Amino acid sequence: MNSLQQAIGEQTITVFGSEGNWGNRIVNTLRPHAKRVLCCDPKLKQASADPRDATAEADVIVYAVFPDQMNHIVDETQHLIMGQSILEITSVKQPIIPTLQKLDEMGASVVATHPLVLPTMSSVRGQRLLLMRVGTNSAVAETLAREVFGTGMEMIIHDEIPLDRHDAVMVPQQGVLHATNIAQLIMLAEMVEHGNVDLQLLLRNSTANFDLNALGQWRTARSGANISSALIEGALQTDLGLEMLERLKRTLDRVIGAVKAGALSDLLDPALQTLDPHGEIRKEMSRKGDIVLTRFGNLRRLSFQLLAKESGAGVLHQITEILLKHGISMNAIDSNVLQKGDNKEVTFDIGIEESEIDWLALEAELSEAGFVLTR
Repeated sequence: MNSLQQAIGEQTITVFGSEGNWGNRIVNTLRPHAKRVLCCDPKLKQASADPRDATAEADVIVYAVFPDQMNHIVDETQHLIMGQSILEITSVKQPIIPTLQKLDEMGASVVATHPLVLPTMSSVRGQRLLLMRVGTNSAVAETLAREVFGTGMEMIIHDEIPLDRHDAVMVPQQGVLHATNIAQLIMLAEMVEHGNVDLQLLLRNSTANFDLNALGQWRTARSGANISSALIEGALQTDLGLEMLERLKRTLDRVIGAVKAGALSDLLDPALQTLDPHGEIRKEMSRKGDIVLTRFGNLRRLSFQLLAKESGAGVLHQITEILLKHGISMNAIDSNVLQKGDNKEVTFDIGIEESEIDWLALEAELSEAGFVLTR
């Protein structure tokens, strides 16, 4: 029995929003280890558990829904809260803080969480999650949350941000960023629609900086309007968010004016002195950007993908031995873990140096060793 199974034990777990992105991921993480998981989501229609029954029968409740939905569910079911452990997952906290505090006062063990990545990735291993304690009874829920996200999903858990500071800390990287990314995408769409920009030509001939910037913009687009709207609205409800968005609108005109006057350094240099006086952030961001671009370049030039049906010690060593036998030199490798119930499959994207390769012989030997090759 692993530590996640020990933490869950015989408990019944109810997941509200089980068909949403994070709700579904949590259900899939819990099911191999839990004896009973109740799914509650309107998308399930008749198959959905009744919210009142699901609350009454639960030892653990996971709210993977939007803030207004959570507040409504708790209003309807609070008389059934009797010491359960509660995990909450939203990107905005202020609208639900009174609800979380009320649950704590009723004797529930409550923690708020915020995964800092989309759950649609094939693996969230190594990605960050914020964990915030609520009230004085949070220890049991915190232990469970660390097992679900830390052990079950292999995420990195940060707990230094208090609940009442969460939204202010997130404003610059959520609401403001989503607003600017969406504005750029809409502007680009209008230019494409009017025939001023050929998007496919642009993507085929993109600069490195465009590629890196586009990663963030298109990840925002993938989030969907509901999530972006909630994040931007959350920013607009804070003084910091309002000020940042107003400054952003004015600053674009200031930058254009400074360029026309040949005085951009008068704006940029003081800003960099404030943000990065010793150049350490620029150095670190350059290093990270180079890693991404180098891997993209190597994989773009000549690469293939391997699927390992099982993840275990020695898998990568086994692959490299076969590649060396065929005279193949690797110059890049990325991996993704795909959770399939209790089993973990792993995909390896492998960049290689140009050489004469007998692909049929390589594929046959890899297949015999239990790997699937895709070019």
